[in-house]
Amino acid sequence: MRMMKKLLILLVAVLLTACTVKPDPDPDPDPDPDPIPLSAYEINLRRDVLSLMASYPGGVVDVEREGDQVYVITENGSRLIYDDFEVKDFETDVLPDLQDTMDVLYYFGGVSGRSTTDPGRIKPYTLLDALYGHEKTDIADDLQKVAFFGQNLNMNAKYGAYEALSAAVEELGPLMTADATTVPYITPSSGTWNYRLISGTTVLSLHAYGIAIDFKFNSYDYWRWIKTDQQEAIAIQRIADYPDAIYAIMEKHGFIWGGKWMHYDTVHYEYRPELIFKATYFSEAPGEKEPWYTGVNESDTALMALVERIDKQLTVETTP
Repeated sequence: MRMMKKLLILLVAVLLTACTVKPDPDPDPDPDPDPIPLSAYEINLRRDVLSLMASYPGGVVDVEREGDQVYVITENGSRLIYDDFEVKDFETDVLPDLQDTMDVLYYFGGVSGRSTTDPGRIKPYTLLDALYGHEKTDIADDLQKVAFFGQNLNMNAKYGAYEALSAAVEELGPLMTADATTVPYITPSSGTWNYRLISGTTVLSLHAYGIAIDFKFNSYDYWRWIKTDQQEAIAIQRIADYPDAIYAIMEKHGFIWGGKWMHYDTVHYEYRPELIFKATYFSEAPGEKEPWYTGVNESDTALMALVERIDKQLTVETTP
């Protein structure tokens, strides 16, 4: 009987304890839950905007989202549509949006034959007009002379083209001294600033903005000049034989090379630092758990400030 009482008392104590002890809280609460994953389109959008803002400091100054539309903002107050969501035929003289001009990723390294893509051939005219102006007299005011191996060439001093070509010349000189076979590809230059249309079109050449240079002329260097299979074979072999060190120097300083276009222009370089930036840091998609800006130098405070601004401006607030 005494044993039964002890068991009964013990049972009551256990029941009272179970009723009064609170369950343990989450041992590892997540005060900052993971954000909604970005779509591949949104990742590319942010990467394009960062490439533009980082490449034209003081020129491309902000980005805004209004409903389904995103606008890139330039120093002069222009609001440039990033993507108009229209399908275009670039063999006609259509006006591309910014997404169109950055859609085909530029690439580094050699070309073994005729390229199958046209990275950078589609021109960002709305951006170029906002940065450099459109009228000949306005552009001419911003030109400065670059000493190019006995020639004085005009380049646009706004947003880096003049400085970039000047820096490239400092490396091309020693290259030609060390390897004489590179000389016939480089000098004399066939020209820089020339306010003209692209051959066979009704749109301005990048030479008109003072941000392009043609190296030494060769009659096989432009796809529109090629009329026979024999000429085509010579043109493509010339691209394959082109010294890697030349375009590597130019790319280092923000120029893309027309030899990497399917519609090749082997003599031609144009200052498109946004394409070089994107190719340098964003050639691969981020991992599933990685942020969209994976690849850039996260210790660069100025760059990360742009990342923060882009996220703030483009993140769509949602309600649970």
